Amino acid sequence: GTHTDYMAVTLEAPDQEHLARPDVDVAVVFDRSGSMDGEKLSQAKLAARQLISGLENGDRFSITAYGTEVDVLFPSTVATEQAKQAALMTISQIYTDGGTNMSGGIVAGRSQLLSLGASTDRVQRIVLISDGQANEGIVGKTELADLASQSAQQGVSITTVGVGLDFDEQTMTRIAVSGRGNYYFAESADMLAQLFSTELSRLGATVATRVQLRIAPMPGVEVQEVLGYDTVRSGNQLLVNVADMHAGETRKVIVALQVQAPNKGSMALAGLEASFFEPGSTQMLNLSRRVNTEITSNQVLVDNGRDMQSNRLIERALTAKAIEEATELYEQGNRAEANRVMTTRNQRSQAIAADLDDSAFAAEMQATEQRVKSNFAQAPSAGSAGGKKARKSNRKDAYKLMY
Repeated sequence: GTHTDYMAVTLEAPDQEHLARPDVDVAVVFDRSGSMDGEKLSQAKLAARQLISGLENGDRFSITAYGTEVDVLFPSTVATEQAKQAALMTISQIYTDGGTNMSGGIVAGRSQLLSLGASTDRVQRIVLISDGQANEGIVGKTELADLASQSAQQGVSITTVGVGLDFDEQTMTRIAVSGRGNYYFAESADMLAQLFSTELSRLGATVATRVQLRIAPMPGVEVQEVLGYDTVRSGNQLLVNVADMHAGETRKVIVALQVQAPNKGSMALAGLEASFFEPGSTQMLNLSRRVNTEITSNQVLVDNGRDMQSNRLIERALTAKAIEEATELYEQGNRAEANRVMTTRNQRSQAIAADLDDSAFAAEMQATEQRVKSNFAQAPSAGSAGGKKARKSNRKDAYKLMY
C-alpha cells in the first residue's frame, strides 16, 4: 500500500587520531550597532581577542565591523605574533554606531576570505556576532539564508553567535544551517569567550568541508520533506548542504518519504551519495549507499525490525519540529495549544520508547517536554524578558535535537 514514513541518514566523521590540524582562515564579523554598547561589546571584544590569540602559524584572519556602515578594520593577514598583537589593538578601538547591516557584514567578511583565493585545502569560516535584528541592507530571513548558502557554495561557511535576548534566533539559525556552520546562543555576554573557544577548537578539528548529501528516490518513492534543511532539486534528486564536520562528529538528516509499495518483497527506496573535501586535499571524495527495505503484511516482522538508533534520531527531529510549532503558538499568545502540541509529541515519543524498551530515551523526551513547557509558563508578550528567553531557550533545544 501507500505509506508515509521517515528515513534517518547519519554522516559520521573519523576521530582525530593520526589527522593533522588543518590551516584555518577566519573572518570575525562584529555587530557594532548602538544596542551592542556597554557590556556586550566589551565581552565581544574579549572573545575576539581570545579567538585571534588562539590561532596558529599558517592560519589567517580578518576583522570586520558593521553598524549602518561596514568597515574592514583589519584586512586578512597571516596570524603571526606581530599581526595578532596589532589586531588586538584594533579590536580595542571598536565603537558602537548605527543600525544592523548584517548582510553587509557577511559580504565584507566573505570578500576577505575569497580574496585569499578559492581553496579546498583550508577551512574558511565567517564568525558572525549580533545582538539584534537585521534592519538595514538585506533583512528577510529567506534572503539572508540564501546569502549564507551562496557563501557556502563558494567554500566560505558561516557560524552565528546571538548575544542577549533581542536578536532574531530564527534568522541566525537559518544563516548557520544554510551557511554550513554552527549556531550559538549567548544569553549573557560573558558566555562569549567560551563559545568562541569552542568554535576555534571545532575549526581546528575539521575533517570534512563542503559536505553535501544527494538523495535520489527510487520508483514509487517521493521525498516529501527534509526536516530542518532547505533543499535544492536537481532533476528528480534533492541536494542537502550539511555543516562542516569535525573529528568524531555525527550529523543527521531526517527525510520524510511517501512510499507506494505494490508488492511484497524487497524494494529499493533511495540512493544516497555524500560528497565532501578533506582539508589538505583538492579532490572531492564521495561515499554512496542504497537504502532497501522489505515490504510485508506481517506486523510482527515490522515490529521486530525496528532500529533503536534510527527511531531515536527520527523522534528527536520530529520533537524539534514540534518545539518550533509550539513556540510560534506561544509567540501568538496561545499557550494552551502550545502545551498541547508538546504533550501530543511526547506521548508519541513515549510510545516509541516503550516499544523499543528504551527507558533512557523515554526520560530524555520527558525532560525535553517539561523544559519547553516550563519556558511557556513565562509571559509571551514581545517586550517580556522572560518571553524572549523562553523563545530562545526552546529554539536552542530544537537546534540541538534537529542537527
